[in-house]
Amino acid sequence: MTRPRHVRLGALIAATAIGVSLAACSTEAAPAGTGDASTSEFVDVPYDGPEAGFPDSFPTPEKVPGQSFTVGYLSPFDAYPVTHYQQEVAQKVTEELGGTMIAKDANLDAQLQVTQFDELLTQGVDAIVGYPLNPESWSNSIKKANDAGVPVIAFATPWDFTQEPIAGVSASIGNAYDDEAYAIVRAVAEKKPGATFAVLNVGLPIPSLQYVGDRQEYWGEKFGLKFLGRVDAQTDNPAGAATAANDILTKYPDVDAILTYNSLAAIAAGNIAKGKIITGMNAGSVSDVESIESGAVTFSYFLDSDALSTQAIYAAYDILTKQGGELPPLINIKGTVISLDNVAEANGV
Repeated sequence: MTRPRHVRLGALIAATAIGVSLAACSTEAAPAGTGDASTSEFVDVPYDGPEAGFPDSFPTPEKVPGQSFTVGYLSPFDAYPVTHYQQEVAQKVTEELGGTMIAKDANLDAQLQVTQFDELLTQGVDAIVGYPLNPESWSNSIKKANDAGVPVIAFATPWDFTQEPIAGVSASIGNAYDDEAYAIVRAVAEKKPGATFAVLNVGLPIPSLQYVGDRQEYWGEKFGLKFLGRVDAQTDNPAGAATAANDILTKYPDVDAILTYNSLAAIAAGNIAKGKIITGMNAGSVSDVESIESGAVTFSYFLDSDALSTQAIYAAYDILTKQGGELPPLINIKGTVISLDNVAEANGV
C-alpha cells in the first residue's frame, strides 16, 4: 500500500500554526502547571461507560472459491491519513477475498455522501461499507439498499452506545469514542492530577465529534480535573485548530491541558501551546508519531485501523456468502494511547 501523499504533515501544520500565532501576539502560552490543582494524587477510575462488554470482532469467514463481489466504500474524508489508510486496508482485504472495490470520498460533505451512497447502488455494488457523516441522512438510502438486498456495514455508529445502531444496517463497528475520551483523560489525570483543561472541538454538524467533546468533559469531572471551557474550530483544518488553540490560551491562559478532537488539530494546537499537555484522537499517521517524538503532542489515541477495516469487510463477505450464524449487530474496536513512553512501538501509516 502506498502512502506518500499523507506522510509528514507536521511541517505544513507547524507553518500554519506559527502564522496564526504571530497574528495573535497575545496568545503565547504560559508553562504547563500554572493551573490550580484540586488534588495532588492520581486516583484511578475504572471504566464503567456504555461501551463496556461489547465484542471486538465478527466471525472470520472462509474464502469461497470463485466468489466475486463488489464493495462500495464511502470514505468521510480521504485527505486525512488515517481514513485513507483504512480505505486501503479495506480494499486489500476485499481483493484477498476475490472482490473489487468502488470508493468514494465525501470530503466531509454529508449531503454529497448521500448522493454517493445512491450512486453506488446504481452502479450495482453487492455491499456498502462506510462512515456516515450524518447517520440520519442515510435513512432513505439504507431503505433502498435493504430493498435491493445490499447489506450495509457502518463504521462509528452509534457513536453513543446508549443508542441503537442505525435502522436497516446489517452490522455496525464502533470506533470506541467513549474509550478514546476515557483513556485520554485518564492519561492527563495521571500525568497531572487535578489539571485544568479545555476542549478544542470543531463547529461542524458531525454528531460523533460533538459526542467526543461531551465525553471528554464527563470523564474529566470523573477524574477530578477542572473543566474551563470549550472552543470550536470554525474549519476542520490546521488553521482552524490553531486559531481555536489561540482562543483557548487567550481565554484561559493558565490552562494545563488542551484536549482536541483529532490528531491534526492536536498537532496544530501543540505547535502554538508550548509547554501545555496536548492530546489528540483518531490518530495513527506518521505525522502523529513525529508529533509525539517532538513533544508537540503529549498523548494521542491511535486507532486500530487494520482491525476496523478488516472486520467491516469480513462482515460484508460473511453476509454475501451466507456462511451462517448471526453476526453481532455491534462490535467495538479499541485503540491505544501513545506517548513518549511507547511511541517507539507505534507504526504510523
